[in-house]
Amino acid sequence: MSTLAENHINQNKAWTFSSAGKELNFAGSYWLTVSVLGAKVSAAVGTVSAFVTGLVASAIAFSAGLASGSLITWLGTEERFY
Repeated sequence: MSTLAENHINQNKAWTFSSAGKELNFAGSYWLTVSVLGAKVSAAVGTVSAFVTGLVASAIAFSAGLASGSLITWLGTEERFY
């Protein structure tokens, strides 16, 4: 009788553990999915941000290039005036 009772208890423990394991796995996979999606979104935002930053940096560099080109031209013109 005690063997049957022990088996029953052991089966219940195993079931509970198995059930908890499934819940844990589900929760783990959910958070993993959210984390992976979050990482993908964050990477996409980072890529867009880097692209926009790159465009802004290019525009600033281009403007700086034009400005320095104008300055050199102006200095050149100024030298011609002398």
